Amino acid sequence: MIGLNYRFHPLNKAAKKYFSKGKLNDVFCVRSSFSSPLRNLPKWQHSPDSGGGALLHLATHHVDIIRFILGAEVKAVFSSISSQKYLGDTAFLQLTLDNGITTQSFFSHSAIREDVFHFYGKTGKLTIDRYHSFNLEFTKPDIKPSRFPPIIRHFQQMINSPVLFSKLKNPQKEPSYQLSLDHFAEAIVKQISPSPNLWDGYYSLLVVEAAEKSARTGLMVNMEEWASESTTRQ
Repeated sequence: MIGLNYRFHPLNKAAKKYFSKGKLNDVFCVRSSFSSPLRNLPKWQHSPDSGGGALLHLATHHVDIIRFILGAEVKAVFSSISSQKYLGDTAFLQLTLDNGITTQSFFSHSAIREDVFHFYGKTGKLTIDRYHSFNLEFTKPDIKPSRFPPIIRHFQQMINSPVLFSKLKNPQKEPSYQLSLDHFAEAIVKQISPSPNLWDGYYSLLVVEAAEKSARTGLMVNMEEWASESTTRQ
């Protein structure tokens, strides 16, 4: 089992269930952001060569979540990388999926504390905000301005919220760590195959390597060709 723990966050699992039921099945674009405030990072995170960098440290999780929720694989990768305080601590990543959906993501260790997904379809938008939401948020295309939109939105989110009690008890605690560990232990006891597995971890790293190549060359990288090239290198 690979430690891509955010698959187990209740909101991401709810989104997976949402799409598996055929809701918002006209999605054509996904935008995401995963960032943290500027701070002193451990030395090993100062460079991609030692395991740091926004792509390796942050993008691997969003690549996995996109595959997990949408059930799609990456067809092509385009990326750009910049350095604010540490080498490669900020990156933009665009993925073309094999189901035709395009995703655009921002990753940084020099921005704000944020982890959010927006799934855009012709019938509306689904939002997952891991830090600030109590539930999935669906926005209709023709929604009109309201006098009390934040209050109404938060009240609606609390109804049947999968994270309400955990956020009230400890708003800073990340529930996916314990949930992923529980799954790992259950897989051992029941002798079943855990998920995410070794292939999921390898695939996320393969996409990150493709993104690094794209950033170096300024070109889009075809994942099928890149995977074949990677196998040859090994």
